[in-house]
Amino acid sequence: MTQAVAVPSVQLSRFGWRDLGLWAGAAALVLGAHVAVAYAVQNLTMVTEADGGPP
Repeated sequence: MTQAVAVPSVQLSRFGWRDLGLWAGAAALVLGAHVAVAYAVQNLTMVTEADGGPP
């Protein structure tokens, strides 16, 4: 026999508008940091490449 599950009478919101805005801002900062690092390292070369040595 199954028992009925009690439905909570109070609606508990997991996220409010303020929390949603804070999470969106944090996500934008993380994405911006990733783009900045990718831009900074795009022209780096490995030291182990053979370039013929000094002139």
